[in-house]
Amino acid sequence: MEVKFSPEKLRACAERSQGQIQEAAYSVPMILQHPKAVFRGLKRDADEPKKPAEEGWLCYSGIPDLAYNEDGTKRPVWSDEVFGMVQP
Repeated sequence: MEVKFSPEKLRACAERSQGQIQEAAYSVPMILQHPKAVFRGLKRDADEPKKPAEEGWLCYSGIPDLAYNEDGTKRPVWSDEVFGMVQP
């Protein structure tokens, strides 16, 4: 599977924190390769498909090896949280 981030998505991550850029670079590939669970149909309003052919998005979730502070520094994973991303 090939996963691409749009430049807009990466800019939005960078505006929120350096930690989110680190998650995009390291946590996303790890969870996609080794998910603990995969769910279908979990969406926010902004993620709703525009066409019927876009139905069936998947949400990959798991616990990464590391988490990242807002400044991008590594830290132990957050307790009682999982990492998830939606993939069309």
